[in-house]
Amino acid sequence: MTTTATRALRVLLVVGMSSGLLGCKDDPAPVAGGEVDASIEDSAVVDVPAEDMVEDMSGPDAEADAETDADAVCVPDCGTRVCGDDGCGGVCGSCQGNDVCVEGVCECQPDCLGKMCGSDGCGGTCGECALGECVTGQCICEPACDGAECGDDGCGSICGSCLDNETCEAGVCSCVPDCEGKVCGDDGCGGTCAPGCPVNEVCAAGTCATSCTADCTDKVCGDDGCGGTCGPGCGVGEACDGQGQCQCVPDCAGKVCGDDGCGGTCAPGCGPNASCDAAGQCQCVPDCSGKSCGPDGCGGTCGPGCDAGETCDAGGQCQCVPDCDGKTCGVDGCGGMCGPGCASGQTCNAAGQCESSGQTCPPTGPYGTNIGDTLPDVVLNDCDGNAYSLHDLCESKAAFMYLYAGW
Repeated sequence: MTTTATRALRVLLVVGMSSGLLGCKDDPAPVAGGEVDASIEDSAVVDVPAEDMVEDMSGPDAEADAETDADAVCVPDCGTRVCGDDGCGGVCGSCQGNDVCVEGVCECQPDCLGKMCGSDGCGGTCGECALGECVTGQCICEPACDGAECGDDGCGSICGSCLDNETCEAGVCSCVPDCEGKVCGDDGCGGTCAPGCPVNEVCAAGTCATSCTADCTDKVCGDDGCGGTCGPGCGVGEACDGQGQCQCVPDCAGKVCGDDGCGGTCAPGCGPNASCDAAGQCQCVPDCSGKSCGPDGCGGTCGPGCDAGETCDAGGQCQCVPDCDGKTCGVDGCGGMCGPGCASGQTCNAAGQCESSGQTCPPTGPYGTNIGDTLPDVVLNDCDGNAYSLHDLCESKAAFMYLYAGW
C-alpha cells in the first residue's frame, strides 16, 4: 500500500512601497524544493502584531493578492494660529461672538447692520443720538409738546406752525398787529389801526378817503383794502398768507416721523431698521434675513438658536466650537483633531492624552517562525533588483502574500 504525503512550502512575499516584490510578471512560479532569494537578519522587524505576521499555514492551498497603500499620515500644524485650517482638514479653533478668523487670529468684526446708535459689538459705537435715547440700536425721542400748538418739541421737530403775522410764545401762537403806515383799517389781528377816519370818510388801504373801492383781485382770503375780507376764506389746517392765498399749515405735534399733513415729513425720521407707525412714532423692525441665531436688531433673537457646543457667529450662523480643553490628541468634536498628535510608540486614550502603546518600532525580539512569534527582518528584492525589508516598512501600511507549493 502506497501512502502519499503532501507538504506545503511556505513562502512569504512582502508587498511594500515598490511596484512589486518578487511578484515579477515573467518570474516562474515556485516549485517543490525551490529556494527563496532572501536574507534574514535578527536586528530589525516590522512593527506589526505577531498574530498578523505569522499564521497557521495548515489547510487547503490558497493564493491571496494585496496591494500596498502607504498613505502618509497628516500632522496638523497650527503654530501660533488660534483659528482656521490646521492643514489636515481640521481647525485650530474657532472665534466667539462678533470675532472672525483673519489669518489664524480672531478679530472682532463690528456689526452695525440696521443700527443708528449703540454698541457695534467690538467696543465702538454705531453712532450717537443727538436727541432722545438709544433703544435697541435706534434713537428714540418722545416729543414734549403737552398741548402746545407751536415751538420746539424736543426731538428736532416742532409742535406746530404759526401764521406769518403770528409769533410763538410758550407754545402758543399770538397774533402781532401790523399798523405800520396805517391810520385806519384792519391791523391783521381782528382789530383796527388808530386813530381811524372821520364819519364822512372811509378807510382805503390804511388811509382815510372820501370813497374806497374794494380790491380782491386774485385773492381768496385776506383784507379787501376797505376793511372787508376777500373770498370764502381758508379751511381747517390752512392759513391766509400775505398775498391773499390759503396755505397748508404743517402739523407735527407729537410726531417724530410720518406725514406732516402738507406733503412733507416730520423730523427727525426713523433709522434704516425702523418704520413709522400711524401715530408718527418709530417702531423697530426685526431683521433675521438669512440668520438662524443672534440678535434681530430690536432686542430679540433670530431662529431657534444654537445647540450645546455651538456658538453664533457675526453672520447669524451656528458654528461648532472645538473642545480641546486639556487634550493633546484625539478628536475636537468638530471634525478636527486636538494638539500635535502622539509620537511613535504612543496611542491616544479616551481622555485625549498620549500614552505608551507598549510597542516599539522596530520591535525587539525574541523572533521566531512559530504561530504567535514576531518575524525577524526579511530582505527581498523587487523586479528592478531594489532591496526592501520589513524594517523599511516599520509604521507603514503593508500587505502580505503567501504562496504555497505542494509536493
